[in-house]
Amino acid sequence: MLFSLALVITLPRESGVRTLVGSIILRLIFLIGPEPTLWLLGSVMVAMKLVHFLSIMGNQGTFEKNIIKNLTDFQLLYHLGYIGFCLCGLFVHPFFYSLLLFDVVYREETLLNVIRSVTRNGRSIVLTAVLALILVYLFSIIGYMFFKDDFLVPVDDDASTSSSSETLTNHVTGTIMSKEDGSCAASGEASVGDTKERSCDSLIMCIVTTLNQGLRNGGGIGDILRAPSSKEILFPARVIYDLLFFFIVIIIVLNLIFGVIIDTFADLRSENNKKN
Repeated sequence: MLFSLALVITLPRESGVRTLVGSIILRLIFLIGPEPTLWLLGSVMVAMKLVHFLSIMGNQGTFEKNIIKNLTDFQLLYHLGYIGFCLCGLFVHPFFYSLLLFDVVYREETLLNVIRSVTRNGRSIVLTAVLALILVYLFSIIGYMFFKDDFLVPVDDDASTSSSSETLTNHVTGTIMSKEDGSCAASGEASVGDTKERSCDSLIMCIVTTLNQGLRNGGGIGDILRAPSSKEILFPARVIYDLLFFFIVIIIVLNLIFGVIIDTFADLRSENNKKN
């Protein structure tokens, strides 16, 4: 800390000030503890942010504008929300301070372009997502009508978890007893099988399963469905169903959304380069 102070006095730069502040914070943590240090820093942050907020209001003429313009001023709302999270961290719970890390997005132009790449063409992204929902809905209807017996999803419930714990305890106890009797092989080895439940007995459950499992799996809905035998009557239909879901929803529609975001980010970067 003394070295940082000497560095600030001799070479007054922003990096030296940051080093001094960081060393002071570390010294306070080891001196008075983390919680009092966090409370002190939170109080200082609230005071500094209030001064900053009042200066912004004075510079922008907030009191001379009407309420609608003030409510649509992003900078004003941002700093007001910043003060709100500071107060929540100070009086409610310190975990609210973690949300202040998003300030790096507001300060960095590159990260702002990442956010704008999603919000600038938000209408196109929303419409493409609506198209994806329509396709998932249609595939859910087909699955409900013809393949409801194939929707077997593995689940883990509390009962099976407690049963597994009891089985493990019995297994350990049986092993110890069998070692004493010289019959370790008969220690009661038990294997708990995977519990699967039907998830397409109703149309709403079929839609939820297709939306949840189909979009999150790399191979589409076919990754979680039962693997059919090639001798079954509906085997060709299942192959076509799995392939159509994979090509239409996973490859085409999702990549359309990604393409819109990537193209928008490239446009924003080229516009920034032109301005520079």
